[in-house]
Amino acid sequence: MGERSIYLRAWPTERNVSWRFYKAWFVFSIYNHNEMSRVYKIIFMLSGFVALAACHCVYAQDFPYISPEELDDLLKKGDNSILVVDTQPKGAYNLGHIKGAINFPWAMEIVSPGDLPRNKTLILYCDCAHEEDSTDVARQLEKWDYIDVKILKGGWSGWQKLGYPTEKTSD
Repeated sequence: MGERSIYLRAWPTERNVSWRFYKAWFVFSIYNHNEMSRVYKIIFMLSGFVALAACHCVYAQDFPYISPEELDDLLKKGDNSILVVDTQPKGAYNLGHIKGAINFPWAMEIVSPGDLPRNKTLILYCDCAHEEDSTDVARQLEKWDYIDVKILKGGWSGWQKLGYPTEKTSD
């Protein structure tokens, strides 16, 4: 009657997916010779499923997208109802960003949205493969009652590939 282990796992995958799982590892050993093991097994499995359901997932589809073409048209028209927000770190922002964009770097937890206006549509972008950072910033801003937020489809890389206007900041 040996030891049998059950592993139930949920872990963050590469940054090239459009969602995030916070770490949740569950490991429980069950001994076959113990009559109570059946009860423990049931309790463990139920707690694992509840914990997995509680894992916070962020899907890019939760927020509307704007295409680079649409954003370029709005910028050319001089639309004052939008604000382009770069969610990359300050160093990456300084190396290059969308012309006219402000820098609001991604953080695990936004303590304060600072001077971000609530009366404008915020167009967020990052250089992630599937807009993970900008989607996470949008989710956090939603908690601060920002309701008009869009994600730039393709992000910084997509913008550059299409040859739209960029600028650098020297600090």
